[in-house]
Amino acid sequence: GTILNAAGILLGGILGLTRRRQMNARTQVALKNILGVLIVFVGLGTTWSGLAGGGVGKFFKFLLIAILAMTLGRLTGRLLRLQKSLNKLGRFAGKKVADAGAGRKLPWSDGFIACAVLFCLPPMAMFGAVLDGLDGRWQTLGIKSVMDCLAMMAFVRTFGWSAMAAAVPVAAFLGSITLGAKLLASNFLSLAM
Repeated sequence: GTILNAAGILLGGILGLTRRRQMNARTQVALKNILGVLIVFVGLGTTWSGLAGGGVGKFFKFLLIAILAMTLGRLTGRLLRLQKSLNKLGRFAGKKVADAGAGRKLPWSDGFIACAVLFCLPPMAMFGAVLDGLDGRWQTLGIKSVMDCLAMMAFVRTFGWSAMAAAVPVAAFLGSITLGAKLLASNFLSLAM
């Protein structure tokens, strides 16, 4: 999944640099609709496979684990001020995109940093990497790779080829999460089940 995501970013960059014209609005809307349907389909499939086959007892066990994990995650996030930090990074990336769109000359690194932040930190990236590591389900990162490919087609027109370098931190960051989840699943979760 991680390799697919990085490849999608590179493909989008190459397409964005080599195409003379952008996609028309009708094609963009059609692609967004197709991606929306795929996201719903994969999300429902992931939910169903997680709940099916275990009966009512297993369903409530997983529900309790999910509620506990969300509560602990929210408390940890507040204590570490993660949301404020992520919001700050998002505003930084948004400002760089706005500056480049306004025609300001930016250093090479700004396109790289803005795209790396925008491609590494979305919840879909982290969730997809964890799913890929725990269960080998690459579909979430596969859909994200298509979304990133389309976004990169626009970013390389704004920032130039430096935006394509964001594929490196995406591969490193999401790959680390995937390998960490795989290690966790093989060593610790097998003991808990």
